Amino acid sequence: IRVIRLRLILPMAAAVLILGSCAQRDNGAGILRMAYPYELVTLDPHAHANSVTRGVLSSVYEGLIEFERGFPVRPWLADRWSNPDERTWRFHVRQGVRFHDGRPVTANDVAASIARARASAIGGMQLQEIDSVQVDPEDPMMVVVTTSRPSPLLLTRLESVGIVPGDFDPRRPVGTGPYVWQMGSEEGPIRLRRFADYWKTPPDFEEVVIEFVPSSMVTDETFSGDALDVMTSVDVGFVRSHETPAGWKVLASPAITTAFLGMNVSRPPLTNPDIRRAVFQAVDRRELVATVFPDGTARPAWSIVPHDIVGFTPELRREDFDHDRAANTIRSLGADEGRTLELAYSSQGGSEAAEAVAAALEAAGLDVRPVGYDYEEFYAGMQSDDSFDLFLFNWTFRVADASRFFDLLVHSRDVERSMGLFNATSLKDDDLDLLIENAIHEPQLADRIGGLQRALVAADEASVYMALYRPSNLSLVRSHFVVGGFSCSSLRPQVVRLLRQ
Repeated sequence: IRVIRLRLILPMAAAVLILGSCAQRDNGAGILRMAYPYELVTLDPHAHANSVTRGVLSSVYEGLIEFERGFPVRPWLADRWSNPDERTWRFHVRQGVRFHDGRPVTANDVAASIARARASAIGGMQLQEIDSVQVDPEDPMMVVVTTSRPSPLLLTRLESVGIVPGDFDPRRPVGTGPYVWQMGSEEGPIRLRRFADYWKTPPDFEEVVIEFVPSSMVTDETFSGDALDVMTSVDVGFVRSHETPAGWKVLASPAITTAFLGMNVSRPPLTNPDIRRAVFQAVDRRELVATVFPDGTARPAWSIVPHDIVGFTPELRREDFDHDRAANTIRSLGADEGRTLELAYSSQGGSEAAEAVAAALEAAGLDVRPVGYDYEEFYAGMQSDDSFDLFLFNWTFRVADASRFFDLLVHSRDVERSMGLFNATSLKDDDLDLLIENAIHEPQLADRIGGLQRALVAADEASVYMALYRPSNLSLVRSHFVVGGFSCSSLRPQVVRLLRQ
């Protein structure tokens, strides 16, 4: 995690931020006050795939295993597991762990949690290959999961399944995490209390109060009083145009996120692969990063699959900026006299990048109009067959494997099998689909890597996704706090610690 030092000019005309519920002054490690940029999608740990929701709820709910940077997973509520054959997994539930209501966690709770996640329209997307989940009759702390076919990534997919009591009701959140839910709603504010019987090292703060505050509501009063200690997921545009206030610091933490430009092959002139390749050539990634992002907060991306993700191949490191060639192609094919292309992006971040991409394409001869959508509307559009022309989005590689990107965003749309659910490119390629499906189920690592690399080559040839940049996660934090640990979602309350002298 790096500290970024920037100038700050706070907008006096912006709306005044009011954090009334967390204005109480605390002493020592009493209350931690955090702000996130938008509200939770749900309080149900099995019904979302949202970064902010995941970050907040991770303080209440935990999974069998935990993602660890540089490794696939590490033991968590399961202290060990085995894979006796290609279709069977055995998970031993850690003893001595209790839910927030005092009940011990059992294998029956784990089995019920997995079954509940499978039944969810969101959580169940990645668990469809599970045939059965049972408690071993000879070991009451052992859960046995069988799959319909080899599922080498089952471990990583179970990482997102929060373990809850068998009689769980999401209206009354109960988990095993470091904080106990006290009160709140999806809209906030939310108040959490430190869990006295937490099975690992307890967090530093007795309470956490969470608000949801868009960057547009932030003023000088936000930082001058005691109403706020941490502002998470700060938009780069806000950081770029503001000065770090006294007593605060900007933290840039490593991300496993890539920003992409997607192209819908059903929309003229993007039906022509030569035009799509011209789009690649029209955007200078280095210039984009230098223009939009402060130093150290992003870096150019050269491949659909990043170098630290399984499936990457160095032969496909694209550095093909060539403005003149792009402009000549667009002009010679008549695309400069065609329809206006809409460049869609989520208005919760990315407006400056969208404007810069649109300007580069305009300079090459395409008529492009950036359009911002709210978060839910934008991602609903990515799940629609009648989608955008061009779209700018972020994808987080939650595990060090490219298969989830391929099966959700590259495979042709197949709702019944939960494949291609976010493929807004309208790409349909039977050979590529087969490569993706075979790689997903290949149990031998070497063969799996080869299959993913062949899928990457084929996806690259289709020219429907352009990797643009890899942004850092930015947060504004009071100077006497530190942030430890790594998270592939938004900043988690439990990783904020007091600076020890």
